[in-house]
Amino acid sequence: MKKFIFTMIVAVMAAIGANAQTPKTFIEAGGGVFVPTDGSHVFYGETVGVGHYFTPMFGVGLQANYGTNSLADKNDLGLVAVNGLAKVLSNSLMDIDVKAGVGYGWHDVKYTVIEQGYLYYLKDERESNASYIVPKVGVDVAFNILKSHKLQLVVSPEYSWYNVTDKKDFKNVGIFSVLGKVRFNF
Repeated sequence: MKKFIFTMIVAVMAAIGANAQTPKTFIEAGGGVFVPTDGSHVFYGETVGVGHYFTPMFGVGLQANYGTNSLADKNDLGLVAVNGLAKVLSNSLMDIDVKAGVGYGWHDVKYTVIEQGYLYYLKDERESNASYIVPKVGVDVAFNILKSHKLQLVVSPEYSWYNVTDKKDFKNVGIFSVLGKVRFNF
């Protein structure tokens, strides 16, 4: 029993020492595509984020996404979310973090296009917008550029639920996004 307790104390001390050498805070920026699950046009956009790990495995992040398309329906789509982060893998090649969060999302329509059969026509030129609480989940796969984990290239698939209940012009839609980011850890 004494050996077990001694081994646990040594393991905790090693974890504390490893935490002191691990980068804890990060900033990131990049871009990607946002694909609505209802078959609407694809959005292209930007993302920025900051985060902090309180332990080697758990942290919190703040992320802002903005996407736009200029095809038929000229929409803007945005999201600012707070994410809980959990590191599931960290080695010399990559880090993998899972994240789940909730945020404030918005969707602005510059004008509405109505589909009827295979023909598209302009219903009317008006501006309409909606904002709502948006839950999201995702994974960050961060490839280490430097051995110190200070600079990483991140691929981040995410899924967000835009649940609209009070606007007749908007419908509930999920947004699948794939983002490419550069992350600096310090």
